[in-house]
Amino acid sequence: MIETERLYLREMNMDDYDALYKVFADSEIMKHYPYIFDEARVREWIERNMKRYKELGFGLWAVCLKDTNEVIGDCGFTLQVIDGETLPEIGYHIRADQQRKGYAKEAAMAVRDWAFENTDYDEIYSYMKYTNVGSYSTAIANGMKKVKEYPDPANDISYAFSITRDEWKAIKDSEIRLDLKDDQWPLEYIDHDRKIARAIIIDDEDNYYFVRAERDDDFGKSTLIETAGGGVEPGEAYHGAILRELNEELGAKVQILCKLGVVSDYYNLIHRHNLNNYFLCKVVSFGEKHMTQEEIDQFHLSTLKLKYEDAVKEYERCSCTPLGTLVMRRELPILKHAHEWLEKNR
Repeated sequence: MIETERLYLREMNMDDYDALYKVFADSEIMKHYPYIFDEARVREWIERNMKRYKELGFGLWAVCLKDTNEVIGDCGFTLQVIDGETLPEIGYHIRADQQRKGYAKEAAMAVRDWAFENTDYDEIYSYMKYTNVGSYSTAIANGMKKVKEYPDPANDISYAFSITRDEWKAIKDSEIRLDLKDDQWPLEYIDHDRKIARAIIIDDEDNYYFVRAERDDDFGKSTLIETAGGGVEPGEAYHGAILRELNEELGAKVQILCKLGVVSDYYNLIHRHNLNNYFLCKVVSFGEKHMTQEEIDQFHLSTLKLKYEDAVKEYERCSCTPLGTLVMRRELPILKHAHEWLEKNR
């Protein structure tokens, strides 16, 4: 079984027939497929994957929601004929009412990691009909690049995307993990965990964007520089959360370039553990901010636009308060890591 933040993937069986029928008999979902499945084709699909498990050790797996155990589609690893070659491929199909929630990306990334960790293949593919924008968007989010465009009797024209083992290793190596303690206040107890999505944001002129917060709360008075971001809502993917948060706090639409890493830290004063997931994002456009009045009144957030060296100095300048110290320790390593990634990938 493969587990992710919100999903688990397991071998499908005939008990999953009703759930999978809702996926494969849906004309909207299958509009990029050569045909819509009838009852017999759904049963054959399940049987074919059960056979793959026995013969190959992998196949398309049932995608299940952790919260409810509900089957919402499939995702997995199979061998497919792509432009005349039999190649390892990641495929995915998610029920219509569960789309646009990041489940396909979340499952596909987990299958990608499983495949490179458990097989000897040095390159893995995803292919789809050229009109299937959602499918190749998922492939791109999975670190893949378009490598083939070819005539296909089933699809008219098919696109093939792929990622190599070396490219996958580079993605995994680009993520850092830090576990930080709070030495500014004594630890009494921790009574809640908060999942947070945050972003280092850049533009084409090498400017970095942050928020300045004027706080007067349990932590005392402080002026902070901080990455934009905030709490992940129940059932929300980190990717979706960061896009929402940047639009709310900065009015920014962005492209996610990569995940930078995860920082676990603590706010002992309010008995909270934070799990901060950091992304590197590039600005596409700025528009209207969408903050609540409470957020405006409580934090007095404004946008900061800084060059890298000035951002480092601003973090150091704002570290004169206990909270500023905790924020600097958490965010300066991420900022430096982002700067190094950008220099390396120009």
